[in-house]
Amino acid sequence: MTDARTQRQIDRYRESEARWLQKMTFASGKARAARQKLSDLVEEDLNPVIVLDDGTQVPLDTLEEIIAKRVDTLMKALGRRF
Repeated sequence: MTDARTQRQIDRYRESEARWLQKMTFASGKARAARQKLSDLVEEDLNPVIVLDDGTQVPLDTLEEIIAKRVDTLMKALGRRF
C-alpha cells in the first residue's frame, strides 16, 4: 500500500500525462483543420494522414481514439474528468 504522499505524486503524474495527451489531441485537430484548408485551396482531396509504426500504417483517427481512451482511463483512475 502506498502512503498519502506517494499517492499524491502518482495522481499528479497521471493528471500530467492526461493533460499532455489532450494537448496532442488538440494539436492533431488543428493539423487536420490546416490540412482541410490546404485541400480546399488546391481543390483536390488529400490522402489521409497515416502514422508509420515499424512499417505498420496507423490512421491518425485511430491514434486519436487510442489517446482518448488512455485519457479516459487516467481520469477514471483519478476519479474525475477534465
